[in-house]
Amino acid sequence: MSESGFSREEIRLAVREALLQALPSADKKSKPEPVALNCQLMKQILESAKGNCKAPVAVDLSNERKLNEFAIDLAKCMQDQNVAGLIRSGRMKFRSSDAGHRNGSDAPSGRSNRKSESNGKQKNETDSTGRIETGVLTESKVLALAKNHSCIEVSRNVILTPLARDRARRLKLEIVRQ
Repeated sequence: MSESGFSREEIRLAVREALLQALPSADKKSKPEPVALNCQLMKQILESAKGNCKAPVAVDLSNERKLNEFAIDLAKCMQDQNVAGLIRSGRMKFRSSDAGHRNGSDAPSGRSNRKSESNGKQKNETDSTGRIETGVLTESKVLALAKNHSCIEVSRNVILTPLARDRARRLKLEIVRQ
C-alpha cells in the first residue's frame, strides 16, 4: 500500500483503464483503407515491383498540370507501406517520359533522339551520352566515362574540375552543361 491508500496494482489497473478509454484499441480501430488502384501511377509502380523494380516507371512531366498530378498520385501511393518503402529506399526508379518513349519501350533514359549541336547529324543520345546529376566530375571519372560515351551531360549541380575539362578536351569528349 502506498501513502494514498491504493496499492501499486490498483494504480496500474486504473492507468491501464484510462489509457484504453483515451486511446482506440487495435480491434476497435478500423483498418486503413487500401490505396485506390484506379491511380495509373500505382498500377505502374506495382507492375515495376513485380519485376524487382528493374524497369523505371515512366512519368509524363510535360507541363505543370501533369507534374501536379504526378505529385498528388505519388502522395496517394505513399499511403501504401510497401510502395513507400520501395520509393524511400531508392529501389523504385522514375524516369521522365517524352514523345519518343510513350510507346512503352524500356529505354534507359527519358531522353529522345535529337540533333547534336556539334555535328548537326542525328545522334542517339541514350547510347552515347553519360549523365552526372550531382557531385564533382573529376579527371578519373572523365576517363571512366570516355570508355563508353562520346558525350557527358552534367547538371548545374555538378562541379567540373579544370583537370577533368582538359582531359575531356584531349579525349575529344564533349561536355554539355544543362
